[in-house]
Amino acid sequence: MRGGRTALTFALAAATIGAFSFLGLFKPLNAALMEMRFRLIDRAPSGEIVVVGIDPYTLEREERWPWSRRLYANAINNLFDAGAELVAFDVDFSSRSDEAGDAALKAAIDAHPGQVVLPEFYQSRAGARSAMKRTAPNPYFLDNAVVAGVNLLVERNGTVRRGWRGSASDGAYRGSIASVLANAPPGRAGSFFIDYSIDPHSIERLSFADIERGDFDRQAVAGKQVLIGATALELGDEFATPVYGLIPGVLLHALGFESLVQGRAIARVNDTAMVLLGALLFVVLLRHGDVWSWRLLRLQLLVAALIVTVPVAVQWAAPVSIDVAPLIAAQAGAVLWLLFAELRRRARDLIRQKFETIKQQALIALVMRDSSDGVIITDAEGRIAVCNERASFLLGAPEEKLTGAMLGDAAPGFPSLRAVAESAAEAPALVDYKVAIDGETRVLEVAGSSTFGRIKGGPAGGDAPDLHFSYTLRDVTARKNLEEAERAAKESAIAAANFKNRLISTMSHELRTPLNSIVGFAGVLVNTDDADRRKQAEFIRDSGGRLLGLVNDILQISRFDSGDFTLNPDDYSLRELWEDCSAKYEAQAAAENKTLDLIVEKGFPALVIDYDTMSKALSHLLSNAVKFTQPGGAIALRARYDAAEGVLLCVEDDGVGLAAEHMPRLGEAFYQGNSSLDRAHEGSGLGLHIARRCVELHKGTLSFESAPGEGFKAIIRLPLSAARAARSAA
Repeated sequence: MRGGRTALTFALAAATIGAFSFLGLFKPLNAALMEMRFRLIDRAPSGEIVVVGIDPYTLEREERWPWSRRLYANAINNLFDAGAELVAFDVDFSSRSDEAGDAALKAAIDAHPGQVVLPEFYQSRAGARSAMKRTAPNPYFLDNAVVAGVNLLVERNGTVRRGWRGSASDGAYRGSIASVLANAPPGRAGSFFIDYSIDPHSIERLSFADIERGDFDRQAVAGKQVLIGATALELGDEFATPVYGLIPGVLLHALGFESLVQGRAIARVNDTAMVLLGALLFVVLLRHGDVWSWRLLRLQLLVAALIVTVPVAVQWAAPVSIDVAPLIAAQAGAVLWLLFAELRRRARDLIRQKFETIKQQALIALVMRDSSDGVIITDAEGRIAVCNERASFLLGAPEEKLTGAMLGDAAPGFPSLRAVAESAAEAPALVDYKVAIDGETRVLEVAGSSTFGRIKGGPAGGDAPDLHFSYTLRDVTARKNLEEAERAAKESAIAAANFKNRLISTMSHELRTPLNSIVGFAGVLVNTDDADRRKQAEFIRDSGGRLLGLVNDILQISRFDSGDFTLNPDDYSLRELWEDCSAKYEAQAAAENKTLDLIVEKGFPALVIDYDTMSKALSHLLSNAVKFTQPGGAIALRARYDAAEGVLLCVEDDGVGLAAEHMPRLGEAFYQGNSSLDRAHEGSGLGLHIARRCVELHKGTLSFESAPGEGFKAIIRLPLSAARAARSAA
């Protein structure tokens, strides 16, 4: 079906464009475009022809007209003596003149047989519209002369656009003067478009008076064709051209010669082909342009550019004129068609939008009526224009009583937006408004906005739209009560947390004092000679020490939570920090045949840290590594510095490792990978948590890597500010 429509469109377009072409409506545009192409293309003459003009200088010198034909004879002899190949005249020799002059001219022609061209032309007979009179040279001169036609093809508007090759008359072929000079093969008839991209004023020109006297540059005519004719305005041999205005006929013959000799006799592309191409272009543009868009505009501009530039390029490269008026008409028709279709589509859209607007307005009115929120619309003075049923319920007043009343009177203390609108300030988003109804206080959340527009029934006249205020009312009493309860609960929770922190801090201090005494006295009792008492004292000392450590850890966490913690960073050596921390575990490691190593890359900088805090973090990580490493295992601290990543400290061991499900929770307070009562190692689960908190105080991070049987890695990453080298570079 679509193919049938395309074929019909093509046929209608071809018929329309063809009718325009048949009626000649494209001729002015094609002529103007061809003229434009002539102006854009610049060609030099061949230099093979010289025009000898009977100019004002010649007329002034001879002082009479017509001349004796002895002057022409002298010019012929002088030209051939200078080496001219052919001499052609655009001068009437149809009648006889003085005997001496005619004899001299005949002698000059006979002296150069076949090298002198005399003109033949046709002119209208007096009183006859179609009959033409042939005017040929007088037979007295024709024994050794060549005859050529010199008529010019003048269009109805008086412009000469075309030259001609020759014509057959009375069974004999007569070539044009341009064809004879160009030595074109005889027998070819028909016309051609003169190539006006060749400037006729750049063709070599000499004065007849100088030629006749022999006072000229002989090299200028040697080996060339010479064309003699009138160039003075007084002689009336001027013709209109499409590019150069009025120029003498002899120059037009010279341009015809140049067009032939340079292969620039311009032919036009067949009209039928252009009509069909225009119809095809019309169909293509319609198929690729359903809706106006930037893509369609780019396509139209591209087509227009091709229509203009391609004929210029073709005519520059070859003597072919593409008359693109049918293509321009096709594109203009496509544009108008698409524009009409676009206007029709937009008209349908406007009608559809109008119906949608009416539908939406009805839907809005329905939604507003049944909305769970109250809606009030007032004019600029605060008079209620619209009020839905929900608003009247929330305000505790009948709808009919509210409509038309002043908002301030109907709802005393209501948050009005009038002052806001007059100050051009932005309307408040939400405002609470309390209203007492039946002994209960209802809290309404009010959202207001202002707008300019007209409502049905509003005041008419004037250009400025009316100002209106709209308010949305929502009952938030239950939410406000819930928020108040949540606020009270939050304050209670904060108070309980503060009490807990104070209790832990107080109890930790109270417990630490007697525990220090217990541990101290147990240490004294260990020095006894009684083995049983020494063993019991060691048990008391170790248990008290663990309990004291737990109390210290809890007290440390309490200080973290309360924010009562201040860092005092300074420059420290990592080796110094390692030696202080590892000294606590050297005895245990040696007893279990475990090694403690420090591996630092070359050029590692000094650390800018709070010594006590970072020592505490490293001590907990070492404690964890020593605890879970099997006898004979290895524990190491690897350190490196990267200018992009900062400081990296990795405490690693080759212990039992940890399953993947425990990794996300490591570092939580009191969390242990094995929390059962029969676990092999003691501990509260606070070590990694405290280590993480200490690292975070230094703006760093603590992460873990482990797998069952593959050991455990605790990785501390500190920022660039934690290294002396980075701080100095900054």
